[in-house]
Amino acid sequence: MSATRSIALECGTLPARQDVALVAPVAPVPPGFRLLATRCGFINLFGPVYLHETEPVVGARVAAQHLNIQDIAHGGYLAALADSAYGIVMRRDLPDLVPRTAHLSVDYLAAVREGDWIEARVTFVKQGKRITNGTCCLTVDGRMVLQTTGVFATQRMGNGQTRARENPPRQT
Repeated sequence: MSATRSIALECGTLPARQDVALVAPVAPVPPGFRLLATRCGFINLFGPVYLHETEPVVGARVAAQHLNIQDIAHGGYLAALADSAYGIVMRRDLPDLVPRTAHLSVDYLAAVREGDWIEARVTFVKQGKRITNGTCCLTVDGRMVLQTTGVFATQRMGNGQTRARENPPRQT
């Protein structure tokens, strides 16, 4: 897969990276998914992450660095993937909204193993002026392994606004 076939999303004030190093997945990526190219440092730490071209689904292949001492996917990795999936899908499908996680409830249902392809399907249940509620279910081969509910404080972009930080970095 080449970088030109990736999907680019902005993160904060940084433009999306077009020069991401493409890591060959352990197994093929399912049809319809494209590598997510982003400068979001945290997502890049636990990636690579893929976004479905038309569906509200984020995918990832579990690698050795995602495992805990029991050789299953770390719960923090799975929760971070679900939380990130909300933001990734919202930025693509609702580009005028800037989401910030206000609450995330996570239920772990089954173990995830190295090499598993995880799909995080996002559904936005209610969208208000300042709050958006959603669900995200992680599945492996159609088997639900994690479910979340999330509440997101959203701010509309417009009138020349950009995805800038609300608070500037502290001077030390």
